[in-house]
Amino acid sequence: MKSNVIKIGSVLFLGLFFLWKFSNYLTGAEPVGWDTGGHYQLANVYRESFENFDSLAWDDGWFGGFAAFYFYPPFFYFLTNIISIFLPVSFPFAFGFGIFLIIPLLSYSIIRFLNVFVLNRLPLSYLLPIYGTSVLFYFSYSGDGLQGTSAIGMQQGTFISSLAHGFLLISLTHLEVFRKTKSREEGIKFILISSLLIYTHFLTSFFWGLAVLLHLIVFRKDWFQNLKSYFFFFIAILMLSFPILYNYLKFSGYTSGIFYGYTYPPLLSILGKDAYDVALASTGNGENFLIAYIRELLLSGRIVSIFLLFGFVSLCVRFLKHRNGRRYATVFTFFFLWLSLDNTFGYIIPGLMIHNYRAFDSAFLGFSMLSVLGVTHIMMRWKWKLPVQWGLVFLFLFTLRNFIFFQPKEVLSDRNVSKEMELHLHEAEKALELLPKGALVFPEIVRTSIILDTPHFWSNLLRKHGLRNALGLTVESSLYPTLAFNWEEFGLEHTFRWGTNLSWKNLWVSSLTGDNENAQLPEFLRRSGVRYLTGHTGAFYEFIKNRKNDFKILFRSGPFLIVELLYPSEKPNLPGGYLSYSWLHSKTATKPDVFLRDSNTILARLVSHNILIRIVNLESSSEFSDDDLKQSLSFLFLSVDPKYSLDGIAYAKSFAQKGIHIILLGVPAPPNDPYIWDWSPDVEEKMKTYLKTLQLKTNPWKFHNIGYFPELKESDGKSLYQSDSHQLAVINGKERINVSLSGFRSKWITWALILLPIFYLLVPIIRKTRYLSFS
Repeated sequence: MKSNVIKIGSVLFLGLFFLWKFSNYLTGAEPVGWDTGGHYQLANVYRESFENFDSLAWDDGWFGGFAAFYFYPPFFYFLTNIISIFLPVSFPFAFGFGIFLIIPLLSYSIIRFLNVFVLNRLPLSYLLPIYGTSVLFYFSYSGDGLQGTSAIGMQQGTFISSLAHGFLLISLTHLEVFRKTKSREEGIKFILISSLLIYTHFLTSFFWGLAVLLHLIVFRKDWFQNLKSYFFFFIAILMLSFPILYNYLKFSGYTSGIFYGYTYPPLLSILGKDAYDVALASTGNGENFLIAYIRELLLSGRIVSIFLLFGFVSLCVRFLKHRNGRRYATVFTFFFLWLSLDNTFGYIIPGLMIHNYRAFDSAFLGFSMLSVLGVTHIMMRWKWKLPVQWGLVFLFLFTLRNFIFFQPKEVLSDRNVSKEMELHLHEAEKALELLPKGALVFPEIVRTSIILDTPHFWSNLLRKHGLRNALGLTVESSLYPTLAFNWEEFGLEHTFRWGTNLSWKNLWVSSLTGDNENAQLPEFLRRSGVRYLTGHTGAFYEFIKNRKNDFKILFRSGPFLIVELLYPSEKPNLPGGYLSYSWLHSKTATKPDVFLRDSNTILARLVSHNILIRIVNLESSSEFSDDDLKQSLSFLFLSVDPKYSLDGIAYAKSFAQKGIHIILLGVPAPPNDPYIWDWSPDVEEKMKTYLKTLQLKTNPWKFHNIGYFPELKESDGKSLYQSDSHQLAVINGKERINVSLSGFRSKWITWALILLPIFYLLVPIIRKTRYLSFS
């Protein structure tokens, strides 16, 4: 009875500290953070789709609309909406409360992992300070927030990753308990919580797969003895998570997400980057860095990290000798520490698009648990005069002190902007309100810690005024931002390129053979259907000022500019089609990003010679006949691998016989052929001559401000094609089209989001029900 009172009191104590420390999530204000605004916008998108019981959505809020929740699983957004439905609170409060709930869940998962893998039978006076120190040490982490670790990572917007890590630790504990007990209940819980993890966060799901593989390696004898059960577990997980996995694997080529090869210093993060930064700044005053760093370690309380580091190292030497849970926890920590520093996975399998540095969060969770137990063993072994339990209490109090005084760095809110800047921003908002609803606006984005410079600030601000943001969200980006960031190199090269590091600039620059380079970015924006631009830096103003024939300034207040993109009266002629030999030969289509790269490489050269056409990818067509091609295209760009040049030219001749002008990419054309040309220096003159004969030809193509996505279907059954700006192109279509996402997986996912957590919570009750027991 007494121990239960102590446990309950400890939980209440920790809960009150969490309420105090993380009260910013419970204010009801719209959340602030680097990626947080994007998650908030997606939560609102999910809110609208959930009204129809859908968990996939086509949202018009950013460039051309976007297929939401195909590439970023929806469980957290589902949770936020459930809170807003069942509690009488505002939606911003529900969103913040959803983030806050992650903190006790992750704390519980740390304690459970400790109990199952690490701790033997220890008295309560040992356990409570070990629990508290592990949890609070993790939440007072002070490294780089981009690693997604702890409270500082959550502040930057990685709270969904934190939720998934809670599920990961709990999943592993069920797997371990099943190994020891062969309990069906634990096996079923493992299936359910692992499936829920996949519906929460893809990157952590990948880490979960690696963690389970480590479990197999460490406990391989147990696995092989119960191979049938483990095989059933993973078949069940695959079946339950199939709709969400299918979306990602099938359509990941339509997102700009890429592999990032960044690393951050883990030892510095553990010892305290805040103390390091202060010491480094002191060297500017002539201080010795080492002395300043030691002083800051002592004054900040980060000296406790050194003791924990020694404890961790001593524990690893002991634990690696045994085949038990402690050995697994040690291997788990070292493996993810290595993964956070090594980019090998990303380079071997770039399609995974993993952020390897985020593995440090898994490693730091393991370190936070094992290091405390390491200190405990050192105290026991050296038989200090101070009782071990009091030593652990002092360790906990030091960690508590760090937790109390550590403040994660926030992205500055607009309330921290100067009064003068706030006034200018208010005037800019009034000007935005006057723009036509639904207009596509291209915002200038630069990277600083001020919220005005973050992409999600502009995305939410434009949406608030009924406008669409051309650049979209960083948490779930279409291919269009990749294209846009590359074209920004031609005039707005100072802008922040988020979500991608693909650089096509050198390829495009090498294609510029004319003298019209300044027109490249404005022409791209016109192809994209952009109507207005907004910016607030000197570089943006200079870009606009030097292109008076392309832009008209509508509004200026302080640094803020709103400009209109001018469209000349003449329109481009019939578009060119794009095909690859591989598609003609084996129906192997060009990847969507490769088409955008190749088509815009062509256009970069043509625009520099004042040739304005569009390019449409015809490889999605199954019913296009040669006659249709002849009537609806000005040219056909045929990409041919040089090793298949003879076959490619033979295909080109079959089209040329129908009167279609072919431009070969990659191989030379037959000499003096009137219909087959290659990408030679004189091709522009040939194209100009031919285009003059097409001036009176009716253009049957319509380009719509809707992003291309293969799951989109048009209500009248028209075929939809990817254009050079990633817009939809339709032949013989209407001025306005109605599109919708196809497939039944949307409602399947919704049912999974509802039933997985319910069944997980009901498993213990079902076990105790006589007619529903597992035995």
